[in-house]
Amino acid sequence: MPNDASCKNSKTMLRSGCKRKRIVSSSMYSIHSLFFAAIAIILSRQITAQPPTAKPTAKPTSKPTSPPTPKPTAVSLPVSNIFPPTSTITTFGCINSVVNPPPLLLDGTTTHHSCAPGGPSSTGRGVVIVPSHGLPSIAEKIRVYASPTSASCPSPCDPVTYRVEGRRTPSSSWTLISEGDFPWIVNTGTNNAPPPARNPDDTAIASTYGAGDLNLSFTEATLRIDDGNGNAVTNDAAYADYRVTFTSRSDNNPILIGEVELVGRIEGIATPFPTKAPTKSPTAAPSSSPSASIAPTSLPSSPPTTSIAPTSSPSWSPSVSTEPTTS
Repeated sequence: MPNDASCKNSKTMLRSGCKRKRIVSSSMYSIHSLFFAAIAIILSRQITAQPPTAKPTAKPTSKPTSPPTPKPTAVSLPVSNIFPPTSTITTFGCINSVVNPPPLLLDGTTTHHSCAPGGPSSTGRGVVIVPSHGLPSIAEKIRVYASPTSASCPSPCDPVTYRVEGRRTPSSSWTLISEGDFPWIVNTGTNNAPPPARNPDDTAIASTYGAGDLNLSFTEATLRIDDGNGNAVTNDAAYADYRVTFTSRSDNNPILIGEVELVGRIEGIATPFPTKAPTKSPTAAPSSSPSASIAPTSLPSSPPTTSIAPTSSPSWSPSVSTEPTTS
C-alpha cells in the first residue's frame, strides 16, 4: 500500500493503490459513525424501555395505625349550673305566672320567675328539677340572681332561705343535702335586712363554675354536709334529681327569682367519646403512586450526549492524495 508521500509525489505509482487508501479511510469513518449511532440507539432504548416499579412506593397499611379507644374515660365536669335550660321543672306551693313561668329560672337571663303563694304543698314553695342530661351530678353551691323590679311585688320578694334535697331515682325518697340562709340577708333570722340590688331585665348571665357574674346582683351559699366527724364539708354526694325549697320575707308575697343555679359537677361524662371505628383506617389505595421519573416515557428522559451521538462531519478526515501530475 502506498504511503501519503508516494501518493502525493510519485508520478509512477499506480493510482489504484492511492484510491484504495482513500476508500479504506472513508470506510473507517463510516464504520465509526455507524458504531456511535448504534450505541446511541441502544442507550435510547434502555432509557425508554425501563419499566415502572413493580409496586407503589408506599403500600396500603395492613392494619390501622392507631386502634379505637378501648373505653371512654369518665370524668367529672365542673359547670356553673348542673341544670341545662331544657331540664324539666315542676313547681310546688306556687300559683305560676303565665307571663313569668318556671322555665325562666334556667334560661340564662335575669328575666324572673314568679311563684305566688298558693297551690298544694306541705313543704313550702319551690321547684323539683330533673336535669335533661340524665346523668348523676354533685351540687356544691346554690346561686340565686336577684330579679328586676316588678310591679307585682313592690316590696322585696327575694328568697331569704334555701333547702336543697336530692334523690337518685324517681321512686326513691328525698335526702337533705343542705339548708340555711342566703348571705344577702345580713341580719340572719329577721325580715328587715336591706334587699339586694335589682338586676336589669332580660340580661344574659355570664356565670362560671368558679364565680357568678360580678356585673349582676346575686347571692351564693355553699352546700355543706357533715363528714361524720362533726366537720362541715362541701357536699360530694351525687344525685339524679333535686328539690329546692325557698322562703320569702312574707308568706303573702310572691317569690321572684331572676335565675337559680346549682353549681357543681356532672358525673360520668365520657371524654373523649369512644370512636365508632379506628381513628385511622387502612388506605383504600396506595398513599402515593409510582413516581413519574420511573414510569416509561414516550421519549428518552434525556437525549444522548453529543459526545456519543454521531457528528455531522467526521471528527477527523482521511488524508487526501494528490493526483500525479503529468510532466
